[in-house]
Amino acid sequence: MEAAAPSPPEETFDEVHRRVSAEHAIIKEELAILDEAARLVLETNGDDQAALALRGALWNVYNRFVDHLAMEESHLAPLLRDLDSWGPYRVENMLEEHREQRTVIDALIDECAGGTKSDVELADDTRWFVATITKDIEGEEVGLDAIEHSDEDVDICGE
Repeated sequence: MEAAAPSPPEETFDEVHRRVSAEHAIIKEELAILDEAARLVLETNGDDQAALALRGALWNVYNRFVDHLAMEESHLAPLLRDLDSWGPYRVENMLEEHREQRTVIDALIDECAGGTKSDVELADDTRWFVATITKDIEGEEVGLDAIEHSDEDVDICGE
């Protein structure tokens, strides 16, 4: 009879926070590339090369971003839930925000793949998405920093 493999050590909040922050940094770099690609489409009124670059950048962000959301849900959510009395509320808000973000990025990918909008319209929608996600990431970082540096319940939701 073989011995069961030891279960991996549980991650600490600090470890997951560092992982989330590292992924946020990569996502922000990819969002900047995506934003520049969208800006060029708008600037060139839908030039074919610019539109192709926009679509490629959008797919790159999509793949990275949906993987990141899944990582947060599997690694961060359990830690937040049990962290303090705000935990269940934080997780509920995070999951709702992730549903909204997935809806938006899925719609952008549908526009990209289906050609339901012009390249200029796709670029305009993409720039809005980049601004929104960048703001969300910055807010999440502030909240995670506040949790990491507090020994008491921290209200990161403004209530």
